[in-house]
Amino acid sequence: MKASGRDRLLLVGLLGILSVVCSYFMVFWPTMEKADALETENERLQAQITDLTIKTDSKDSYVADTEQMRQEIDAVYQRFPVDVREEDGILLAVNQEQIAPMMIDSINMTACEPVVLPESAGENGASSLLMRRNVTIHYLVSYDGLKRSVKNIGAQDNRMSIQNLAVAYDESTGLLRGTTSVDMYCVPGQPGKEYVQPGFSSVLVGTDNIFGSLESYGETEADTDDEEEKEEEGTDGTEEP
Repeated sequence: MKASGRDRLLLVGLLGILSVVCSYFMVFWPTMEKADALETENERLQAQITDLTIKTDSKDSYVADTEQMRQEIDAVYQRFPVDVREEDGILLAVNQEQIAPMMIDSINMTACEPVVLPESAGENGASSLLMRRNVTIHYLVSYDGLKRSVKNIGAQDNRMSIQNLAVAYDESTGLLRGTTSVDMYCVPGQPGKEYVQPGFSSVLVGTDNIFGSLESYGETEADTDDEEEKEEEGTDGTEEP
């Protein structure tokens, strides 16, 4: 059976349409997708170029700001000693014993360790240049002495903070039995700065009781004032001429 001329024309037209459709999906469509991807990439690269151009133009300002921040950081580090050793913890305890005053039962110290920064700590944590040594003091003290001991820690030249403080009333003495945990901080490796050995010239030696007598820790400020008044008036209680 022979196809008529009209059938042949329809067949040719169908083949042409199929050819156009196949060309679109096989050639033009992938090309358009690549073109869209290239356009997106160009937009991204253009944004980077704009950002880099702004940063390049502001280079001097960034350098100046970075140097200022470095100087500020160095100034903060200068407030810290380069090391905190056992003798520093012992001197703090002795100083507390004298200033409060307090009767110290025992002192516990940990090794110096890096300070973990909570705000930047990841799965394993992140450490800064800051180091700390914990000093825990167990003592017996009056209420006024406790307040003086806390104030004394805040007045120290070296940087430190109270991490924990717990006290309880001791019925046998009428005083407070407590524990103060203090973190003493340092920043090792500061250029041109060395460890300063603490002085123990104010520490009394040659006594059998280095922490004094128990009665003295129950004294109030009023008792101390009465004793000073008596010394000014004389040994017999009469005012000196």
